[in-house]
Amino acid sequence: MSDEQAALLERLDTLIAATRAQNPHRWVDAAGVAELLGFSVGHVQTRVICRPNFPEPLCIDGIGHPRWEVSEVLAWAKAERERTVRPARKPRRRQ
Repeated sequence: MSDEQAALLERLDTLIAATRAQNPHRWVDAAGVAELLGFSVGHVQTRVICRPNFPEPLCIDGIGHPRWEVSEVLAWAKAERERTVRPARKPRRRQ
């Protein structure tokens, strides 16, 4: 593969990733949730999607892998951040 072809493939990968990120109505599996949140798949499966306030997944006919809508996952993450982030303390003045 030439350098020009490699550069073109890299550009296509970047454009595909950007298109996916801009579509909030797409559905993702646990690996997609992990990618969105910056966690490992194992952490998402054991510590995130089991939370009672996490969005409900879609499972067609109760079979197959569960899927979550990207916009719902991002809204949940934003709400969690606002709920758990505390304001920074002011540094103490030295006397």
